[in-house]
Amino acid sequence: MATEDLSVQQIPNNFFIGMTELRVLDFVAMHLPSLPSSLCLLSNLQTLCLDYGVFGDVSIIGELKTLEILSFQGSNIEELPREIGQLTRLRLLNLAYCNLLKVIPSNVLSSLSRLEELYMGYTFVEWEIEGLNNVRSKASLHELKQLSYLTNLEIQIQDANVLPKGLLSKKLKRYKIFIGDEWNWSDQLQNSRILKLKLNNSTWLKDEVFMQMKGIEELYLDEMRGVKNIVYDLDREGFPKLKHPQIQNNPYFLYVIDSVKHVPRDAFRALESLSLSNLINLEKICHGKLKAESFCKLTT
Repeated sequence: MATEDLSVQQIPNNFFIGMTELRVLDFVAMHLPSLPSSLCLLSNLQTLCLDYGVFGDVSIIGELKTLEILSFQGSNIEELPREIGQLTRLRLLNLAYCNLLKVIPSNVLSSLSRLEELYMGYTFVEWEIEGLNNVRSKASLHELKQLSYLTNLEIQIQDANVLPKGLLSKKLKRYKIFIGDEWNWSDQLQNSRILKLKLNNSTWLKDEVFMQMKGIEELYLDEMRGVKNIVYDLDREGFPKLKHPQIQNNPYFLYVIDSVKHVPRDAFRALESLSLSNLINLEKICHGKLKAESFCKLTT
């Protein structure tokens, strides 16, 4: 439901008095000028959904200390309340499709020490770069490095320059990570480990990403200055889990596999499709001998 079609609704401030055993509360597609003050009495609430709604002040949510799941997906929030950082039991935070969200105060995300799942697809937060200012008012991506339990991450970052080294943890089991301004989040993506990367000159970031991101199933590369092939330049193990690579807009790209330099045993064994676009200097799919196991599942 589009938020502009929602009529203003009212919930009496005393509505939740006596509901102390409530575990799940769903306020999906509602237009509330304010959340009822008795919300803070829900001392056992574990799940709160505010998806696709229009809300005023939601800082009272910080009083719900037992909360484990909090979802704002598609809502109108413009700034995440600092009080959210008090939810130290939170395991899942969903900020996907919050088109108006620009500001997350500093140290809010890093305070969510038990967070396991963070969803921020098609949400374009204004991240600060760590180290530029002694005092930060807004969150930096460096804070995600402090979330030691984080295993599921969906995030869209338009400016690769805000990425700190060591951000992408080997502990991630499921991820959709889009870096650069090229990518459309609405594409139908079927796999659980997806990386879309647009870089033109951040060499350290390229090395950092592929050193950390093992088990990639879908890989999209745009520009990637200096990358002449996928295997050897990016992953000498031959991307054994990769199913769907798409490489585009790279005048430096010469081969998909350069087996003259290195012959991986499992190069593209899981590959189902291969898309090559606007690679004006592409010479060969494979430079050198190709192992029999490679491309054995390729259909498209």
